[in-house]
Amino acid sequence: MKNKRAFTLLELLLGLMLFALIGVTAYSVFSSAISLRNRAGGQGDIYKEILWSVEGMSRELENMVFYDFTNSYPGMTAFYGEASEISFLNSTDDGLKVIRYYLSDPDGGSVYEVNVGATHQGNVTVREGSSEERPVSYLIREEIPFIDFVNKRQDSSYVEIISRNVSRGSLRFSFAYKESDEEAYGYKNVWVNNYNPSVVRIQMDYVLPETNQLLPVERSVLVPTGYVGAPEEGAG
Repeated sequence: MKNKRAFTLLELLLGLMLFALIGVTAYSVFSSAISLRNRAGGQGDIYKEILWSVEGMSRELENMVFYDFTNSYPGMTAFYGEASEISFLNSTDDGLKVIRYYLSDPDGGSVYEVNVGATHQGNVTVREGSSEERPVSYLIREEIPFIDFVNKRQDSSYVEIISRNVSRGSLRFSFAYKESDEEAYGYKNVWVNNYNPSVVRIQMDYVLPETNQLLPVERSVLVPTGYVGAPEEGAG
């Protein structure tokens, strides 16, 4: 009887040890899953931000309207474009508005890039070297009522931050032109013609907060109200 009780106690101790080991393993797996989910959630947020900002710009460019200022306000144009900024007209429920997109540098806004070697995944650029500061800019959308725009009043403009994770100086716009009398088409980074462009190309680099890597994004937007012609004098 004593031997039987001792064997039962040994089984109990082994069972408790096994149960504790299973508990520790389960906790470790659960903790890792929570950490992975949190990291994935953070990355998911930036991808949502990228999609929302690029799609928003594209949709507004597709819906831009044309207005001929020649007789009423000489010198003004419905579309203004250069490498780092664009402005154009859009029809809204509150009337005609001028929409502007550009970058603005935040005060002390920067993230740190930890370069992890020469590995590349998809269209994400990973640069070699040591850790370095990578400054970021805010992608700004500004909306100005048409009447205030023509009267050169901007005190009533509405300004919002579309993205807080754009690599500083990386926003680039270019516009489709026909190369002289040839059939070929090209892009220039200044728009000087007195009509809307037919294609606007958007390029910018986002900084992924979790990995501090660059994610280059490019979108070419077809503008139904636009026209492709040879560049006038002054196009760069």
